[in-house]
Amino acid sequence: MKRLVIPVFAIGLTLASAVGAQVSYFDVMLEDVGLRPGVTADLNVRVFVNDSQPCQGRTVLLVPGAWGAAYPDWWMPFMEAFFTDNPAGRNGCRVAILELPGHGDSGLPDGGPLFGELGQGDYAAALIGALERLPDWGVKPKTILAYSMGGIVTALAQQALVDQGTNLR
Repeated sequence: MKRLVIPVFAIGLTLASAVGAQVSYFDVMLEDVGLRPGVTADLNVRVFVNDSQPCQGRTVLLVPGAWGAAYPDWWMPFMEAFFTDNPAGRNGCRVAILELPGHGDSGLPDGGPLFGELGQGDYAAALIGALERLPDWGVKPKTILAYSMGGIVTALAQQALVDQGTNLR
């Protein structure tokens, strides 16, 4: 499965108000995702859906930064703009936002470290685990968009997979 990986370490967005996009969302809870041996966490993935048209586009997985979560109030203007105004001519279908362990509605680690003892490698393992399990829920991201710490986590996940003889594609 090929995925386009776009790690962005710093990003600033100015969005115009979009008109016409109808956006809904649902949550997927991935239970007991392995972070390291003996340590798991439940991960929440909030999936925003473009209800204005049939789902024919790609699903984007967004990996937020250090303080990021998938709160609808934060993301609805972005989703409306993303689903309405796409200069490439292909309107988005779905955007899934991964809430890393201890962020948003994702759980704290179980089986060892405290939240403050989690490292970037734990978050990279969470991303890999989420990508492996999301297709079971009908969510099949083809593109990863990451910003700030999420960009670092995505790069580390890619390197971990390369070390195992595979990659994010």
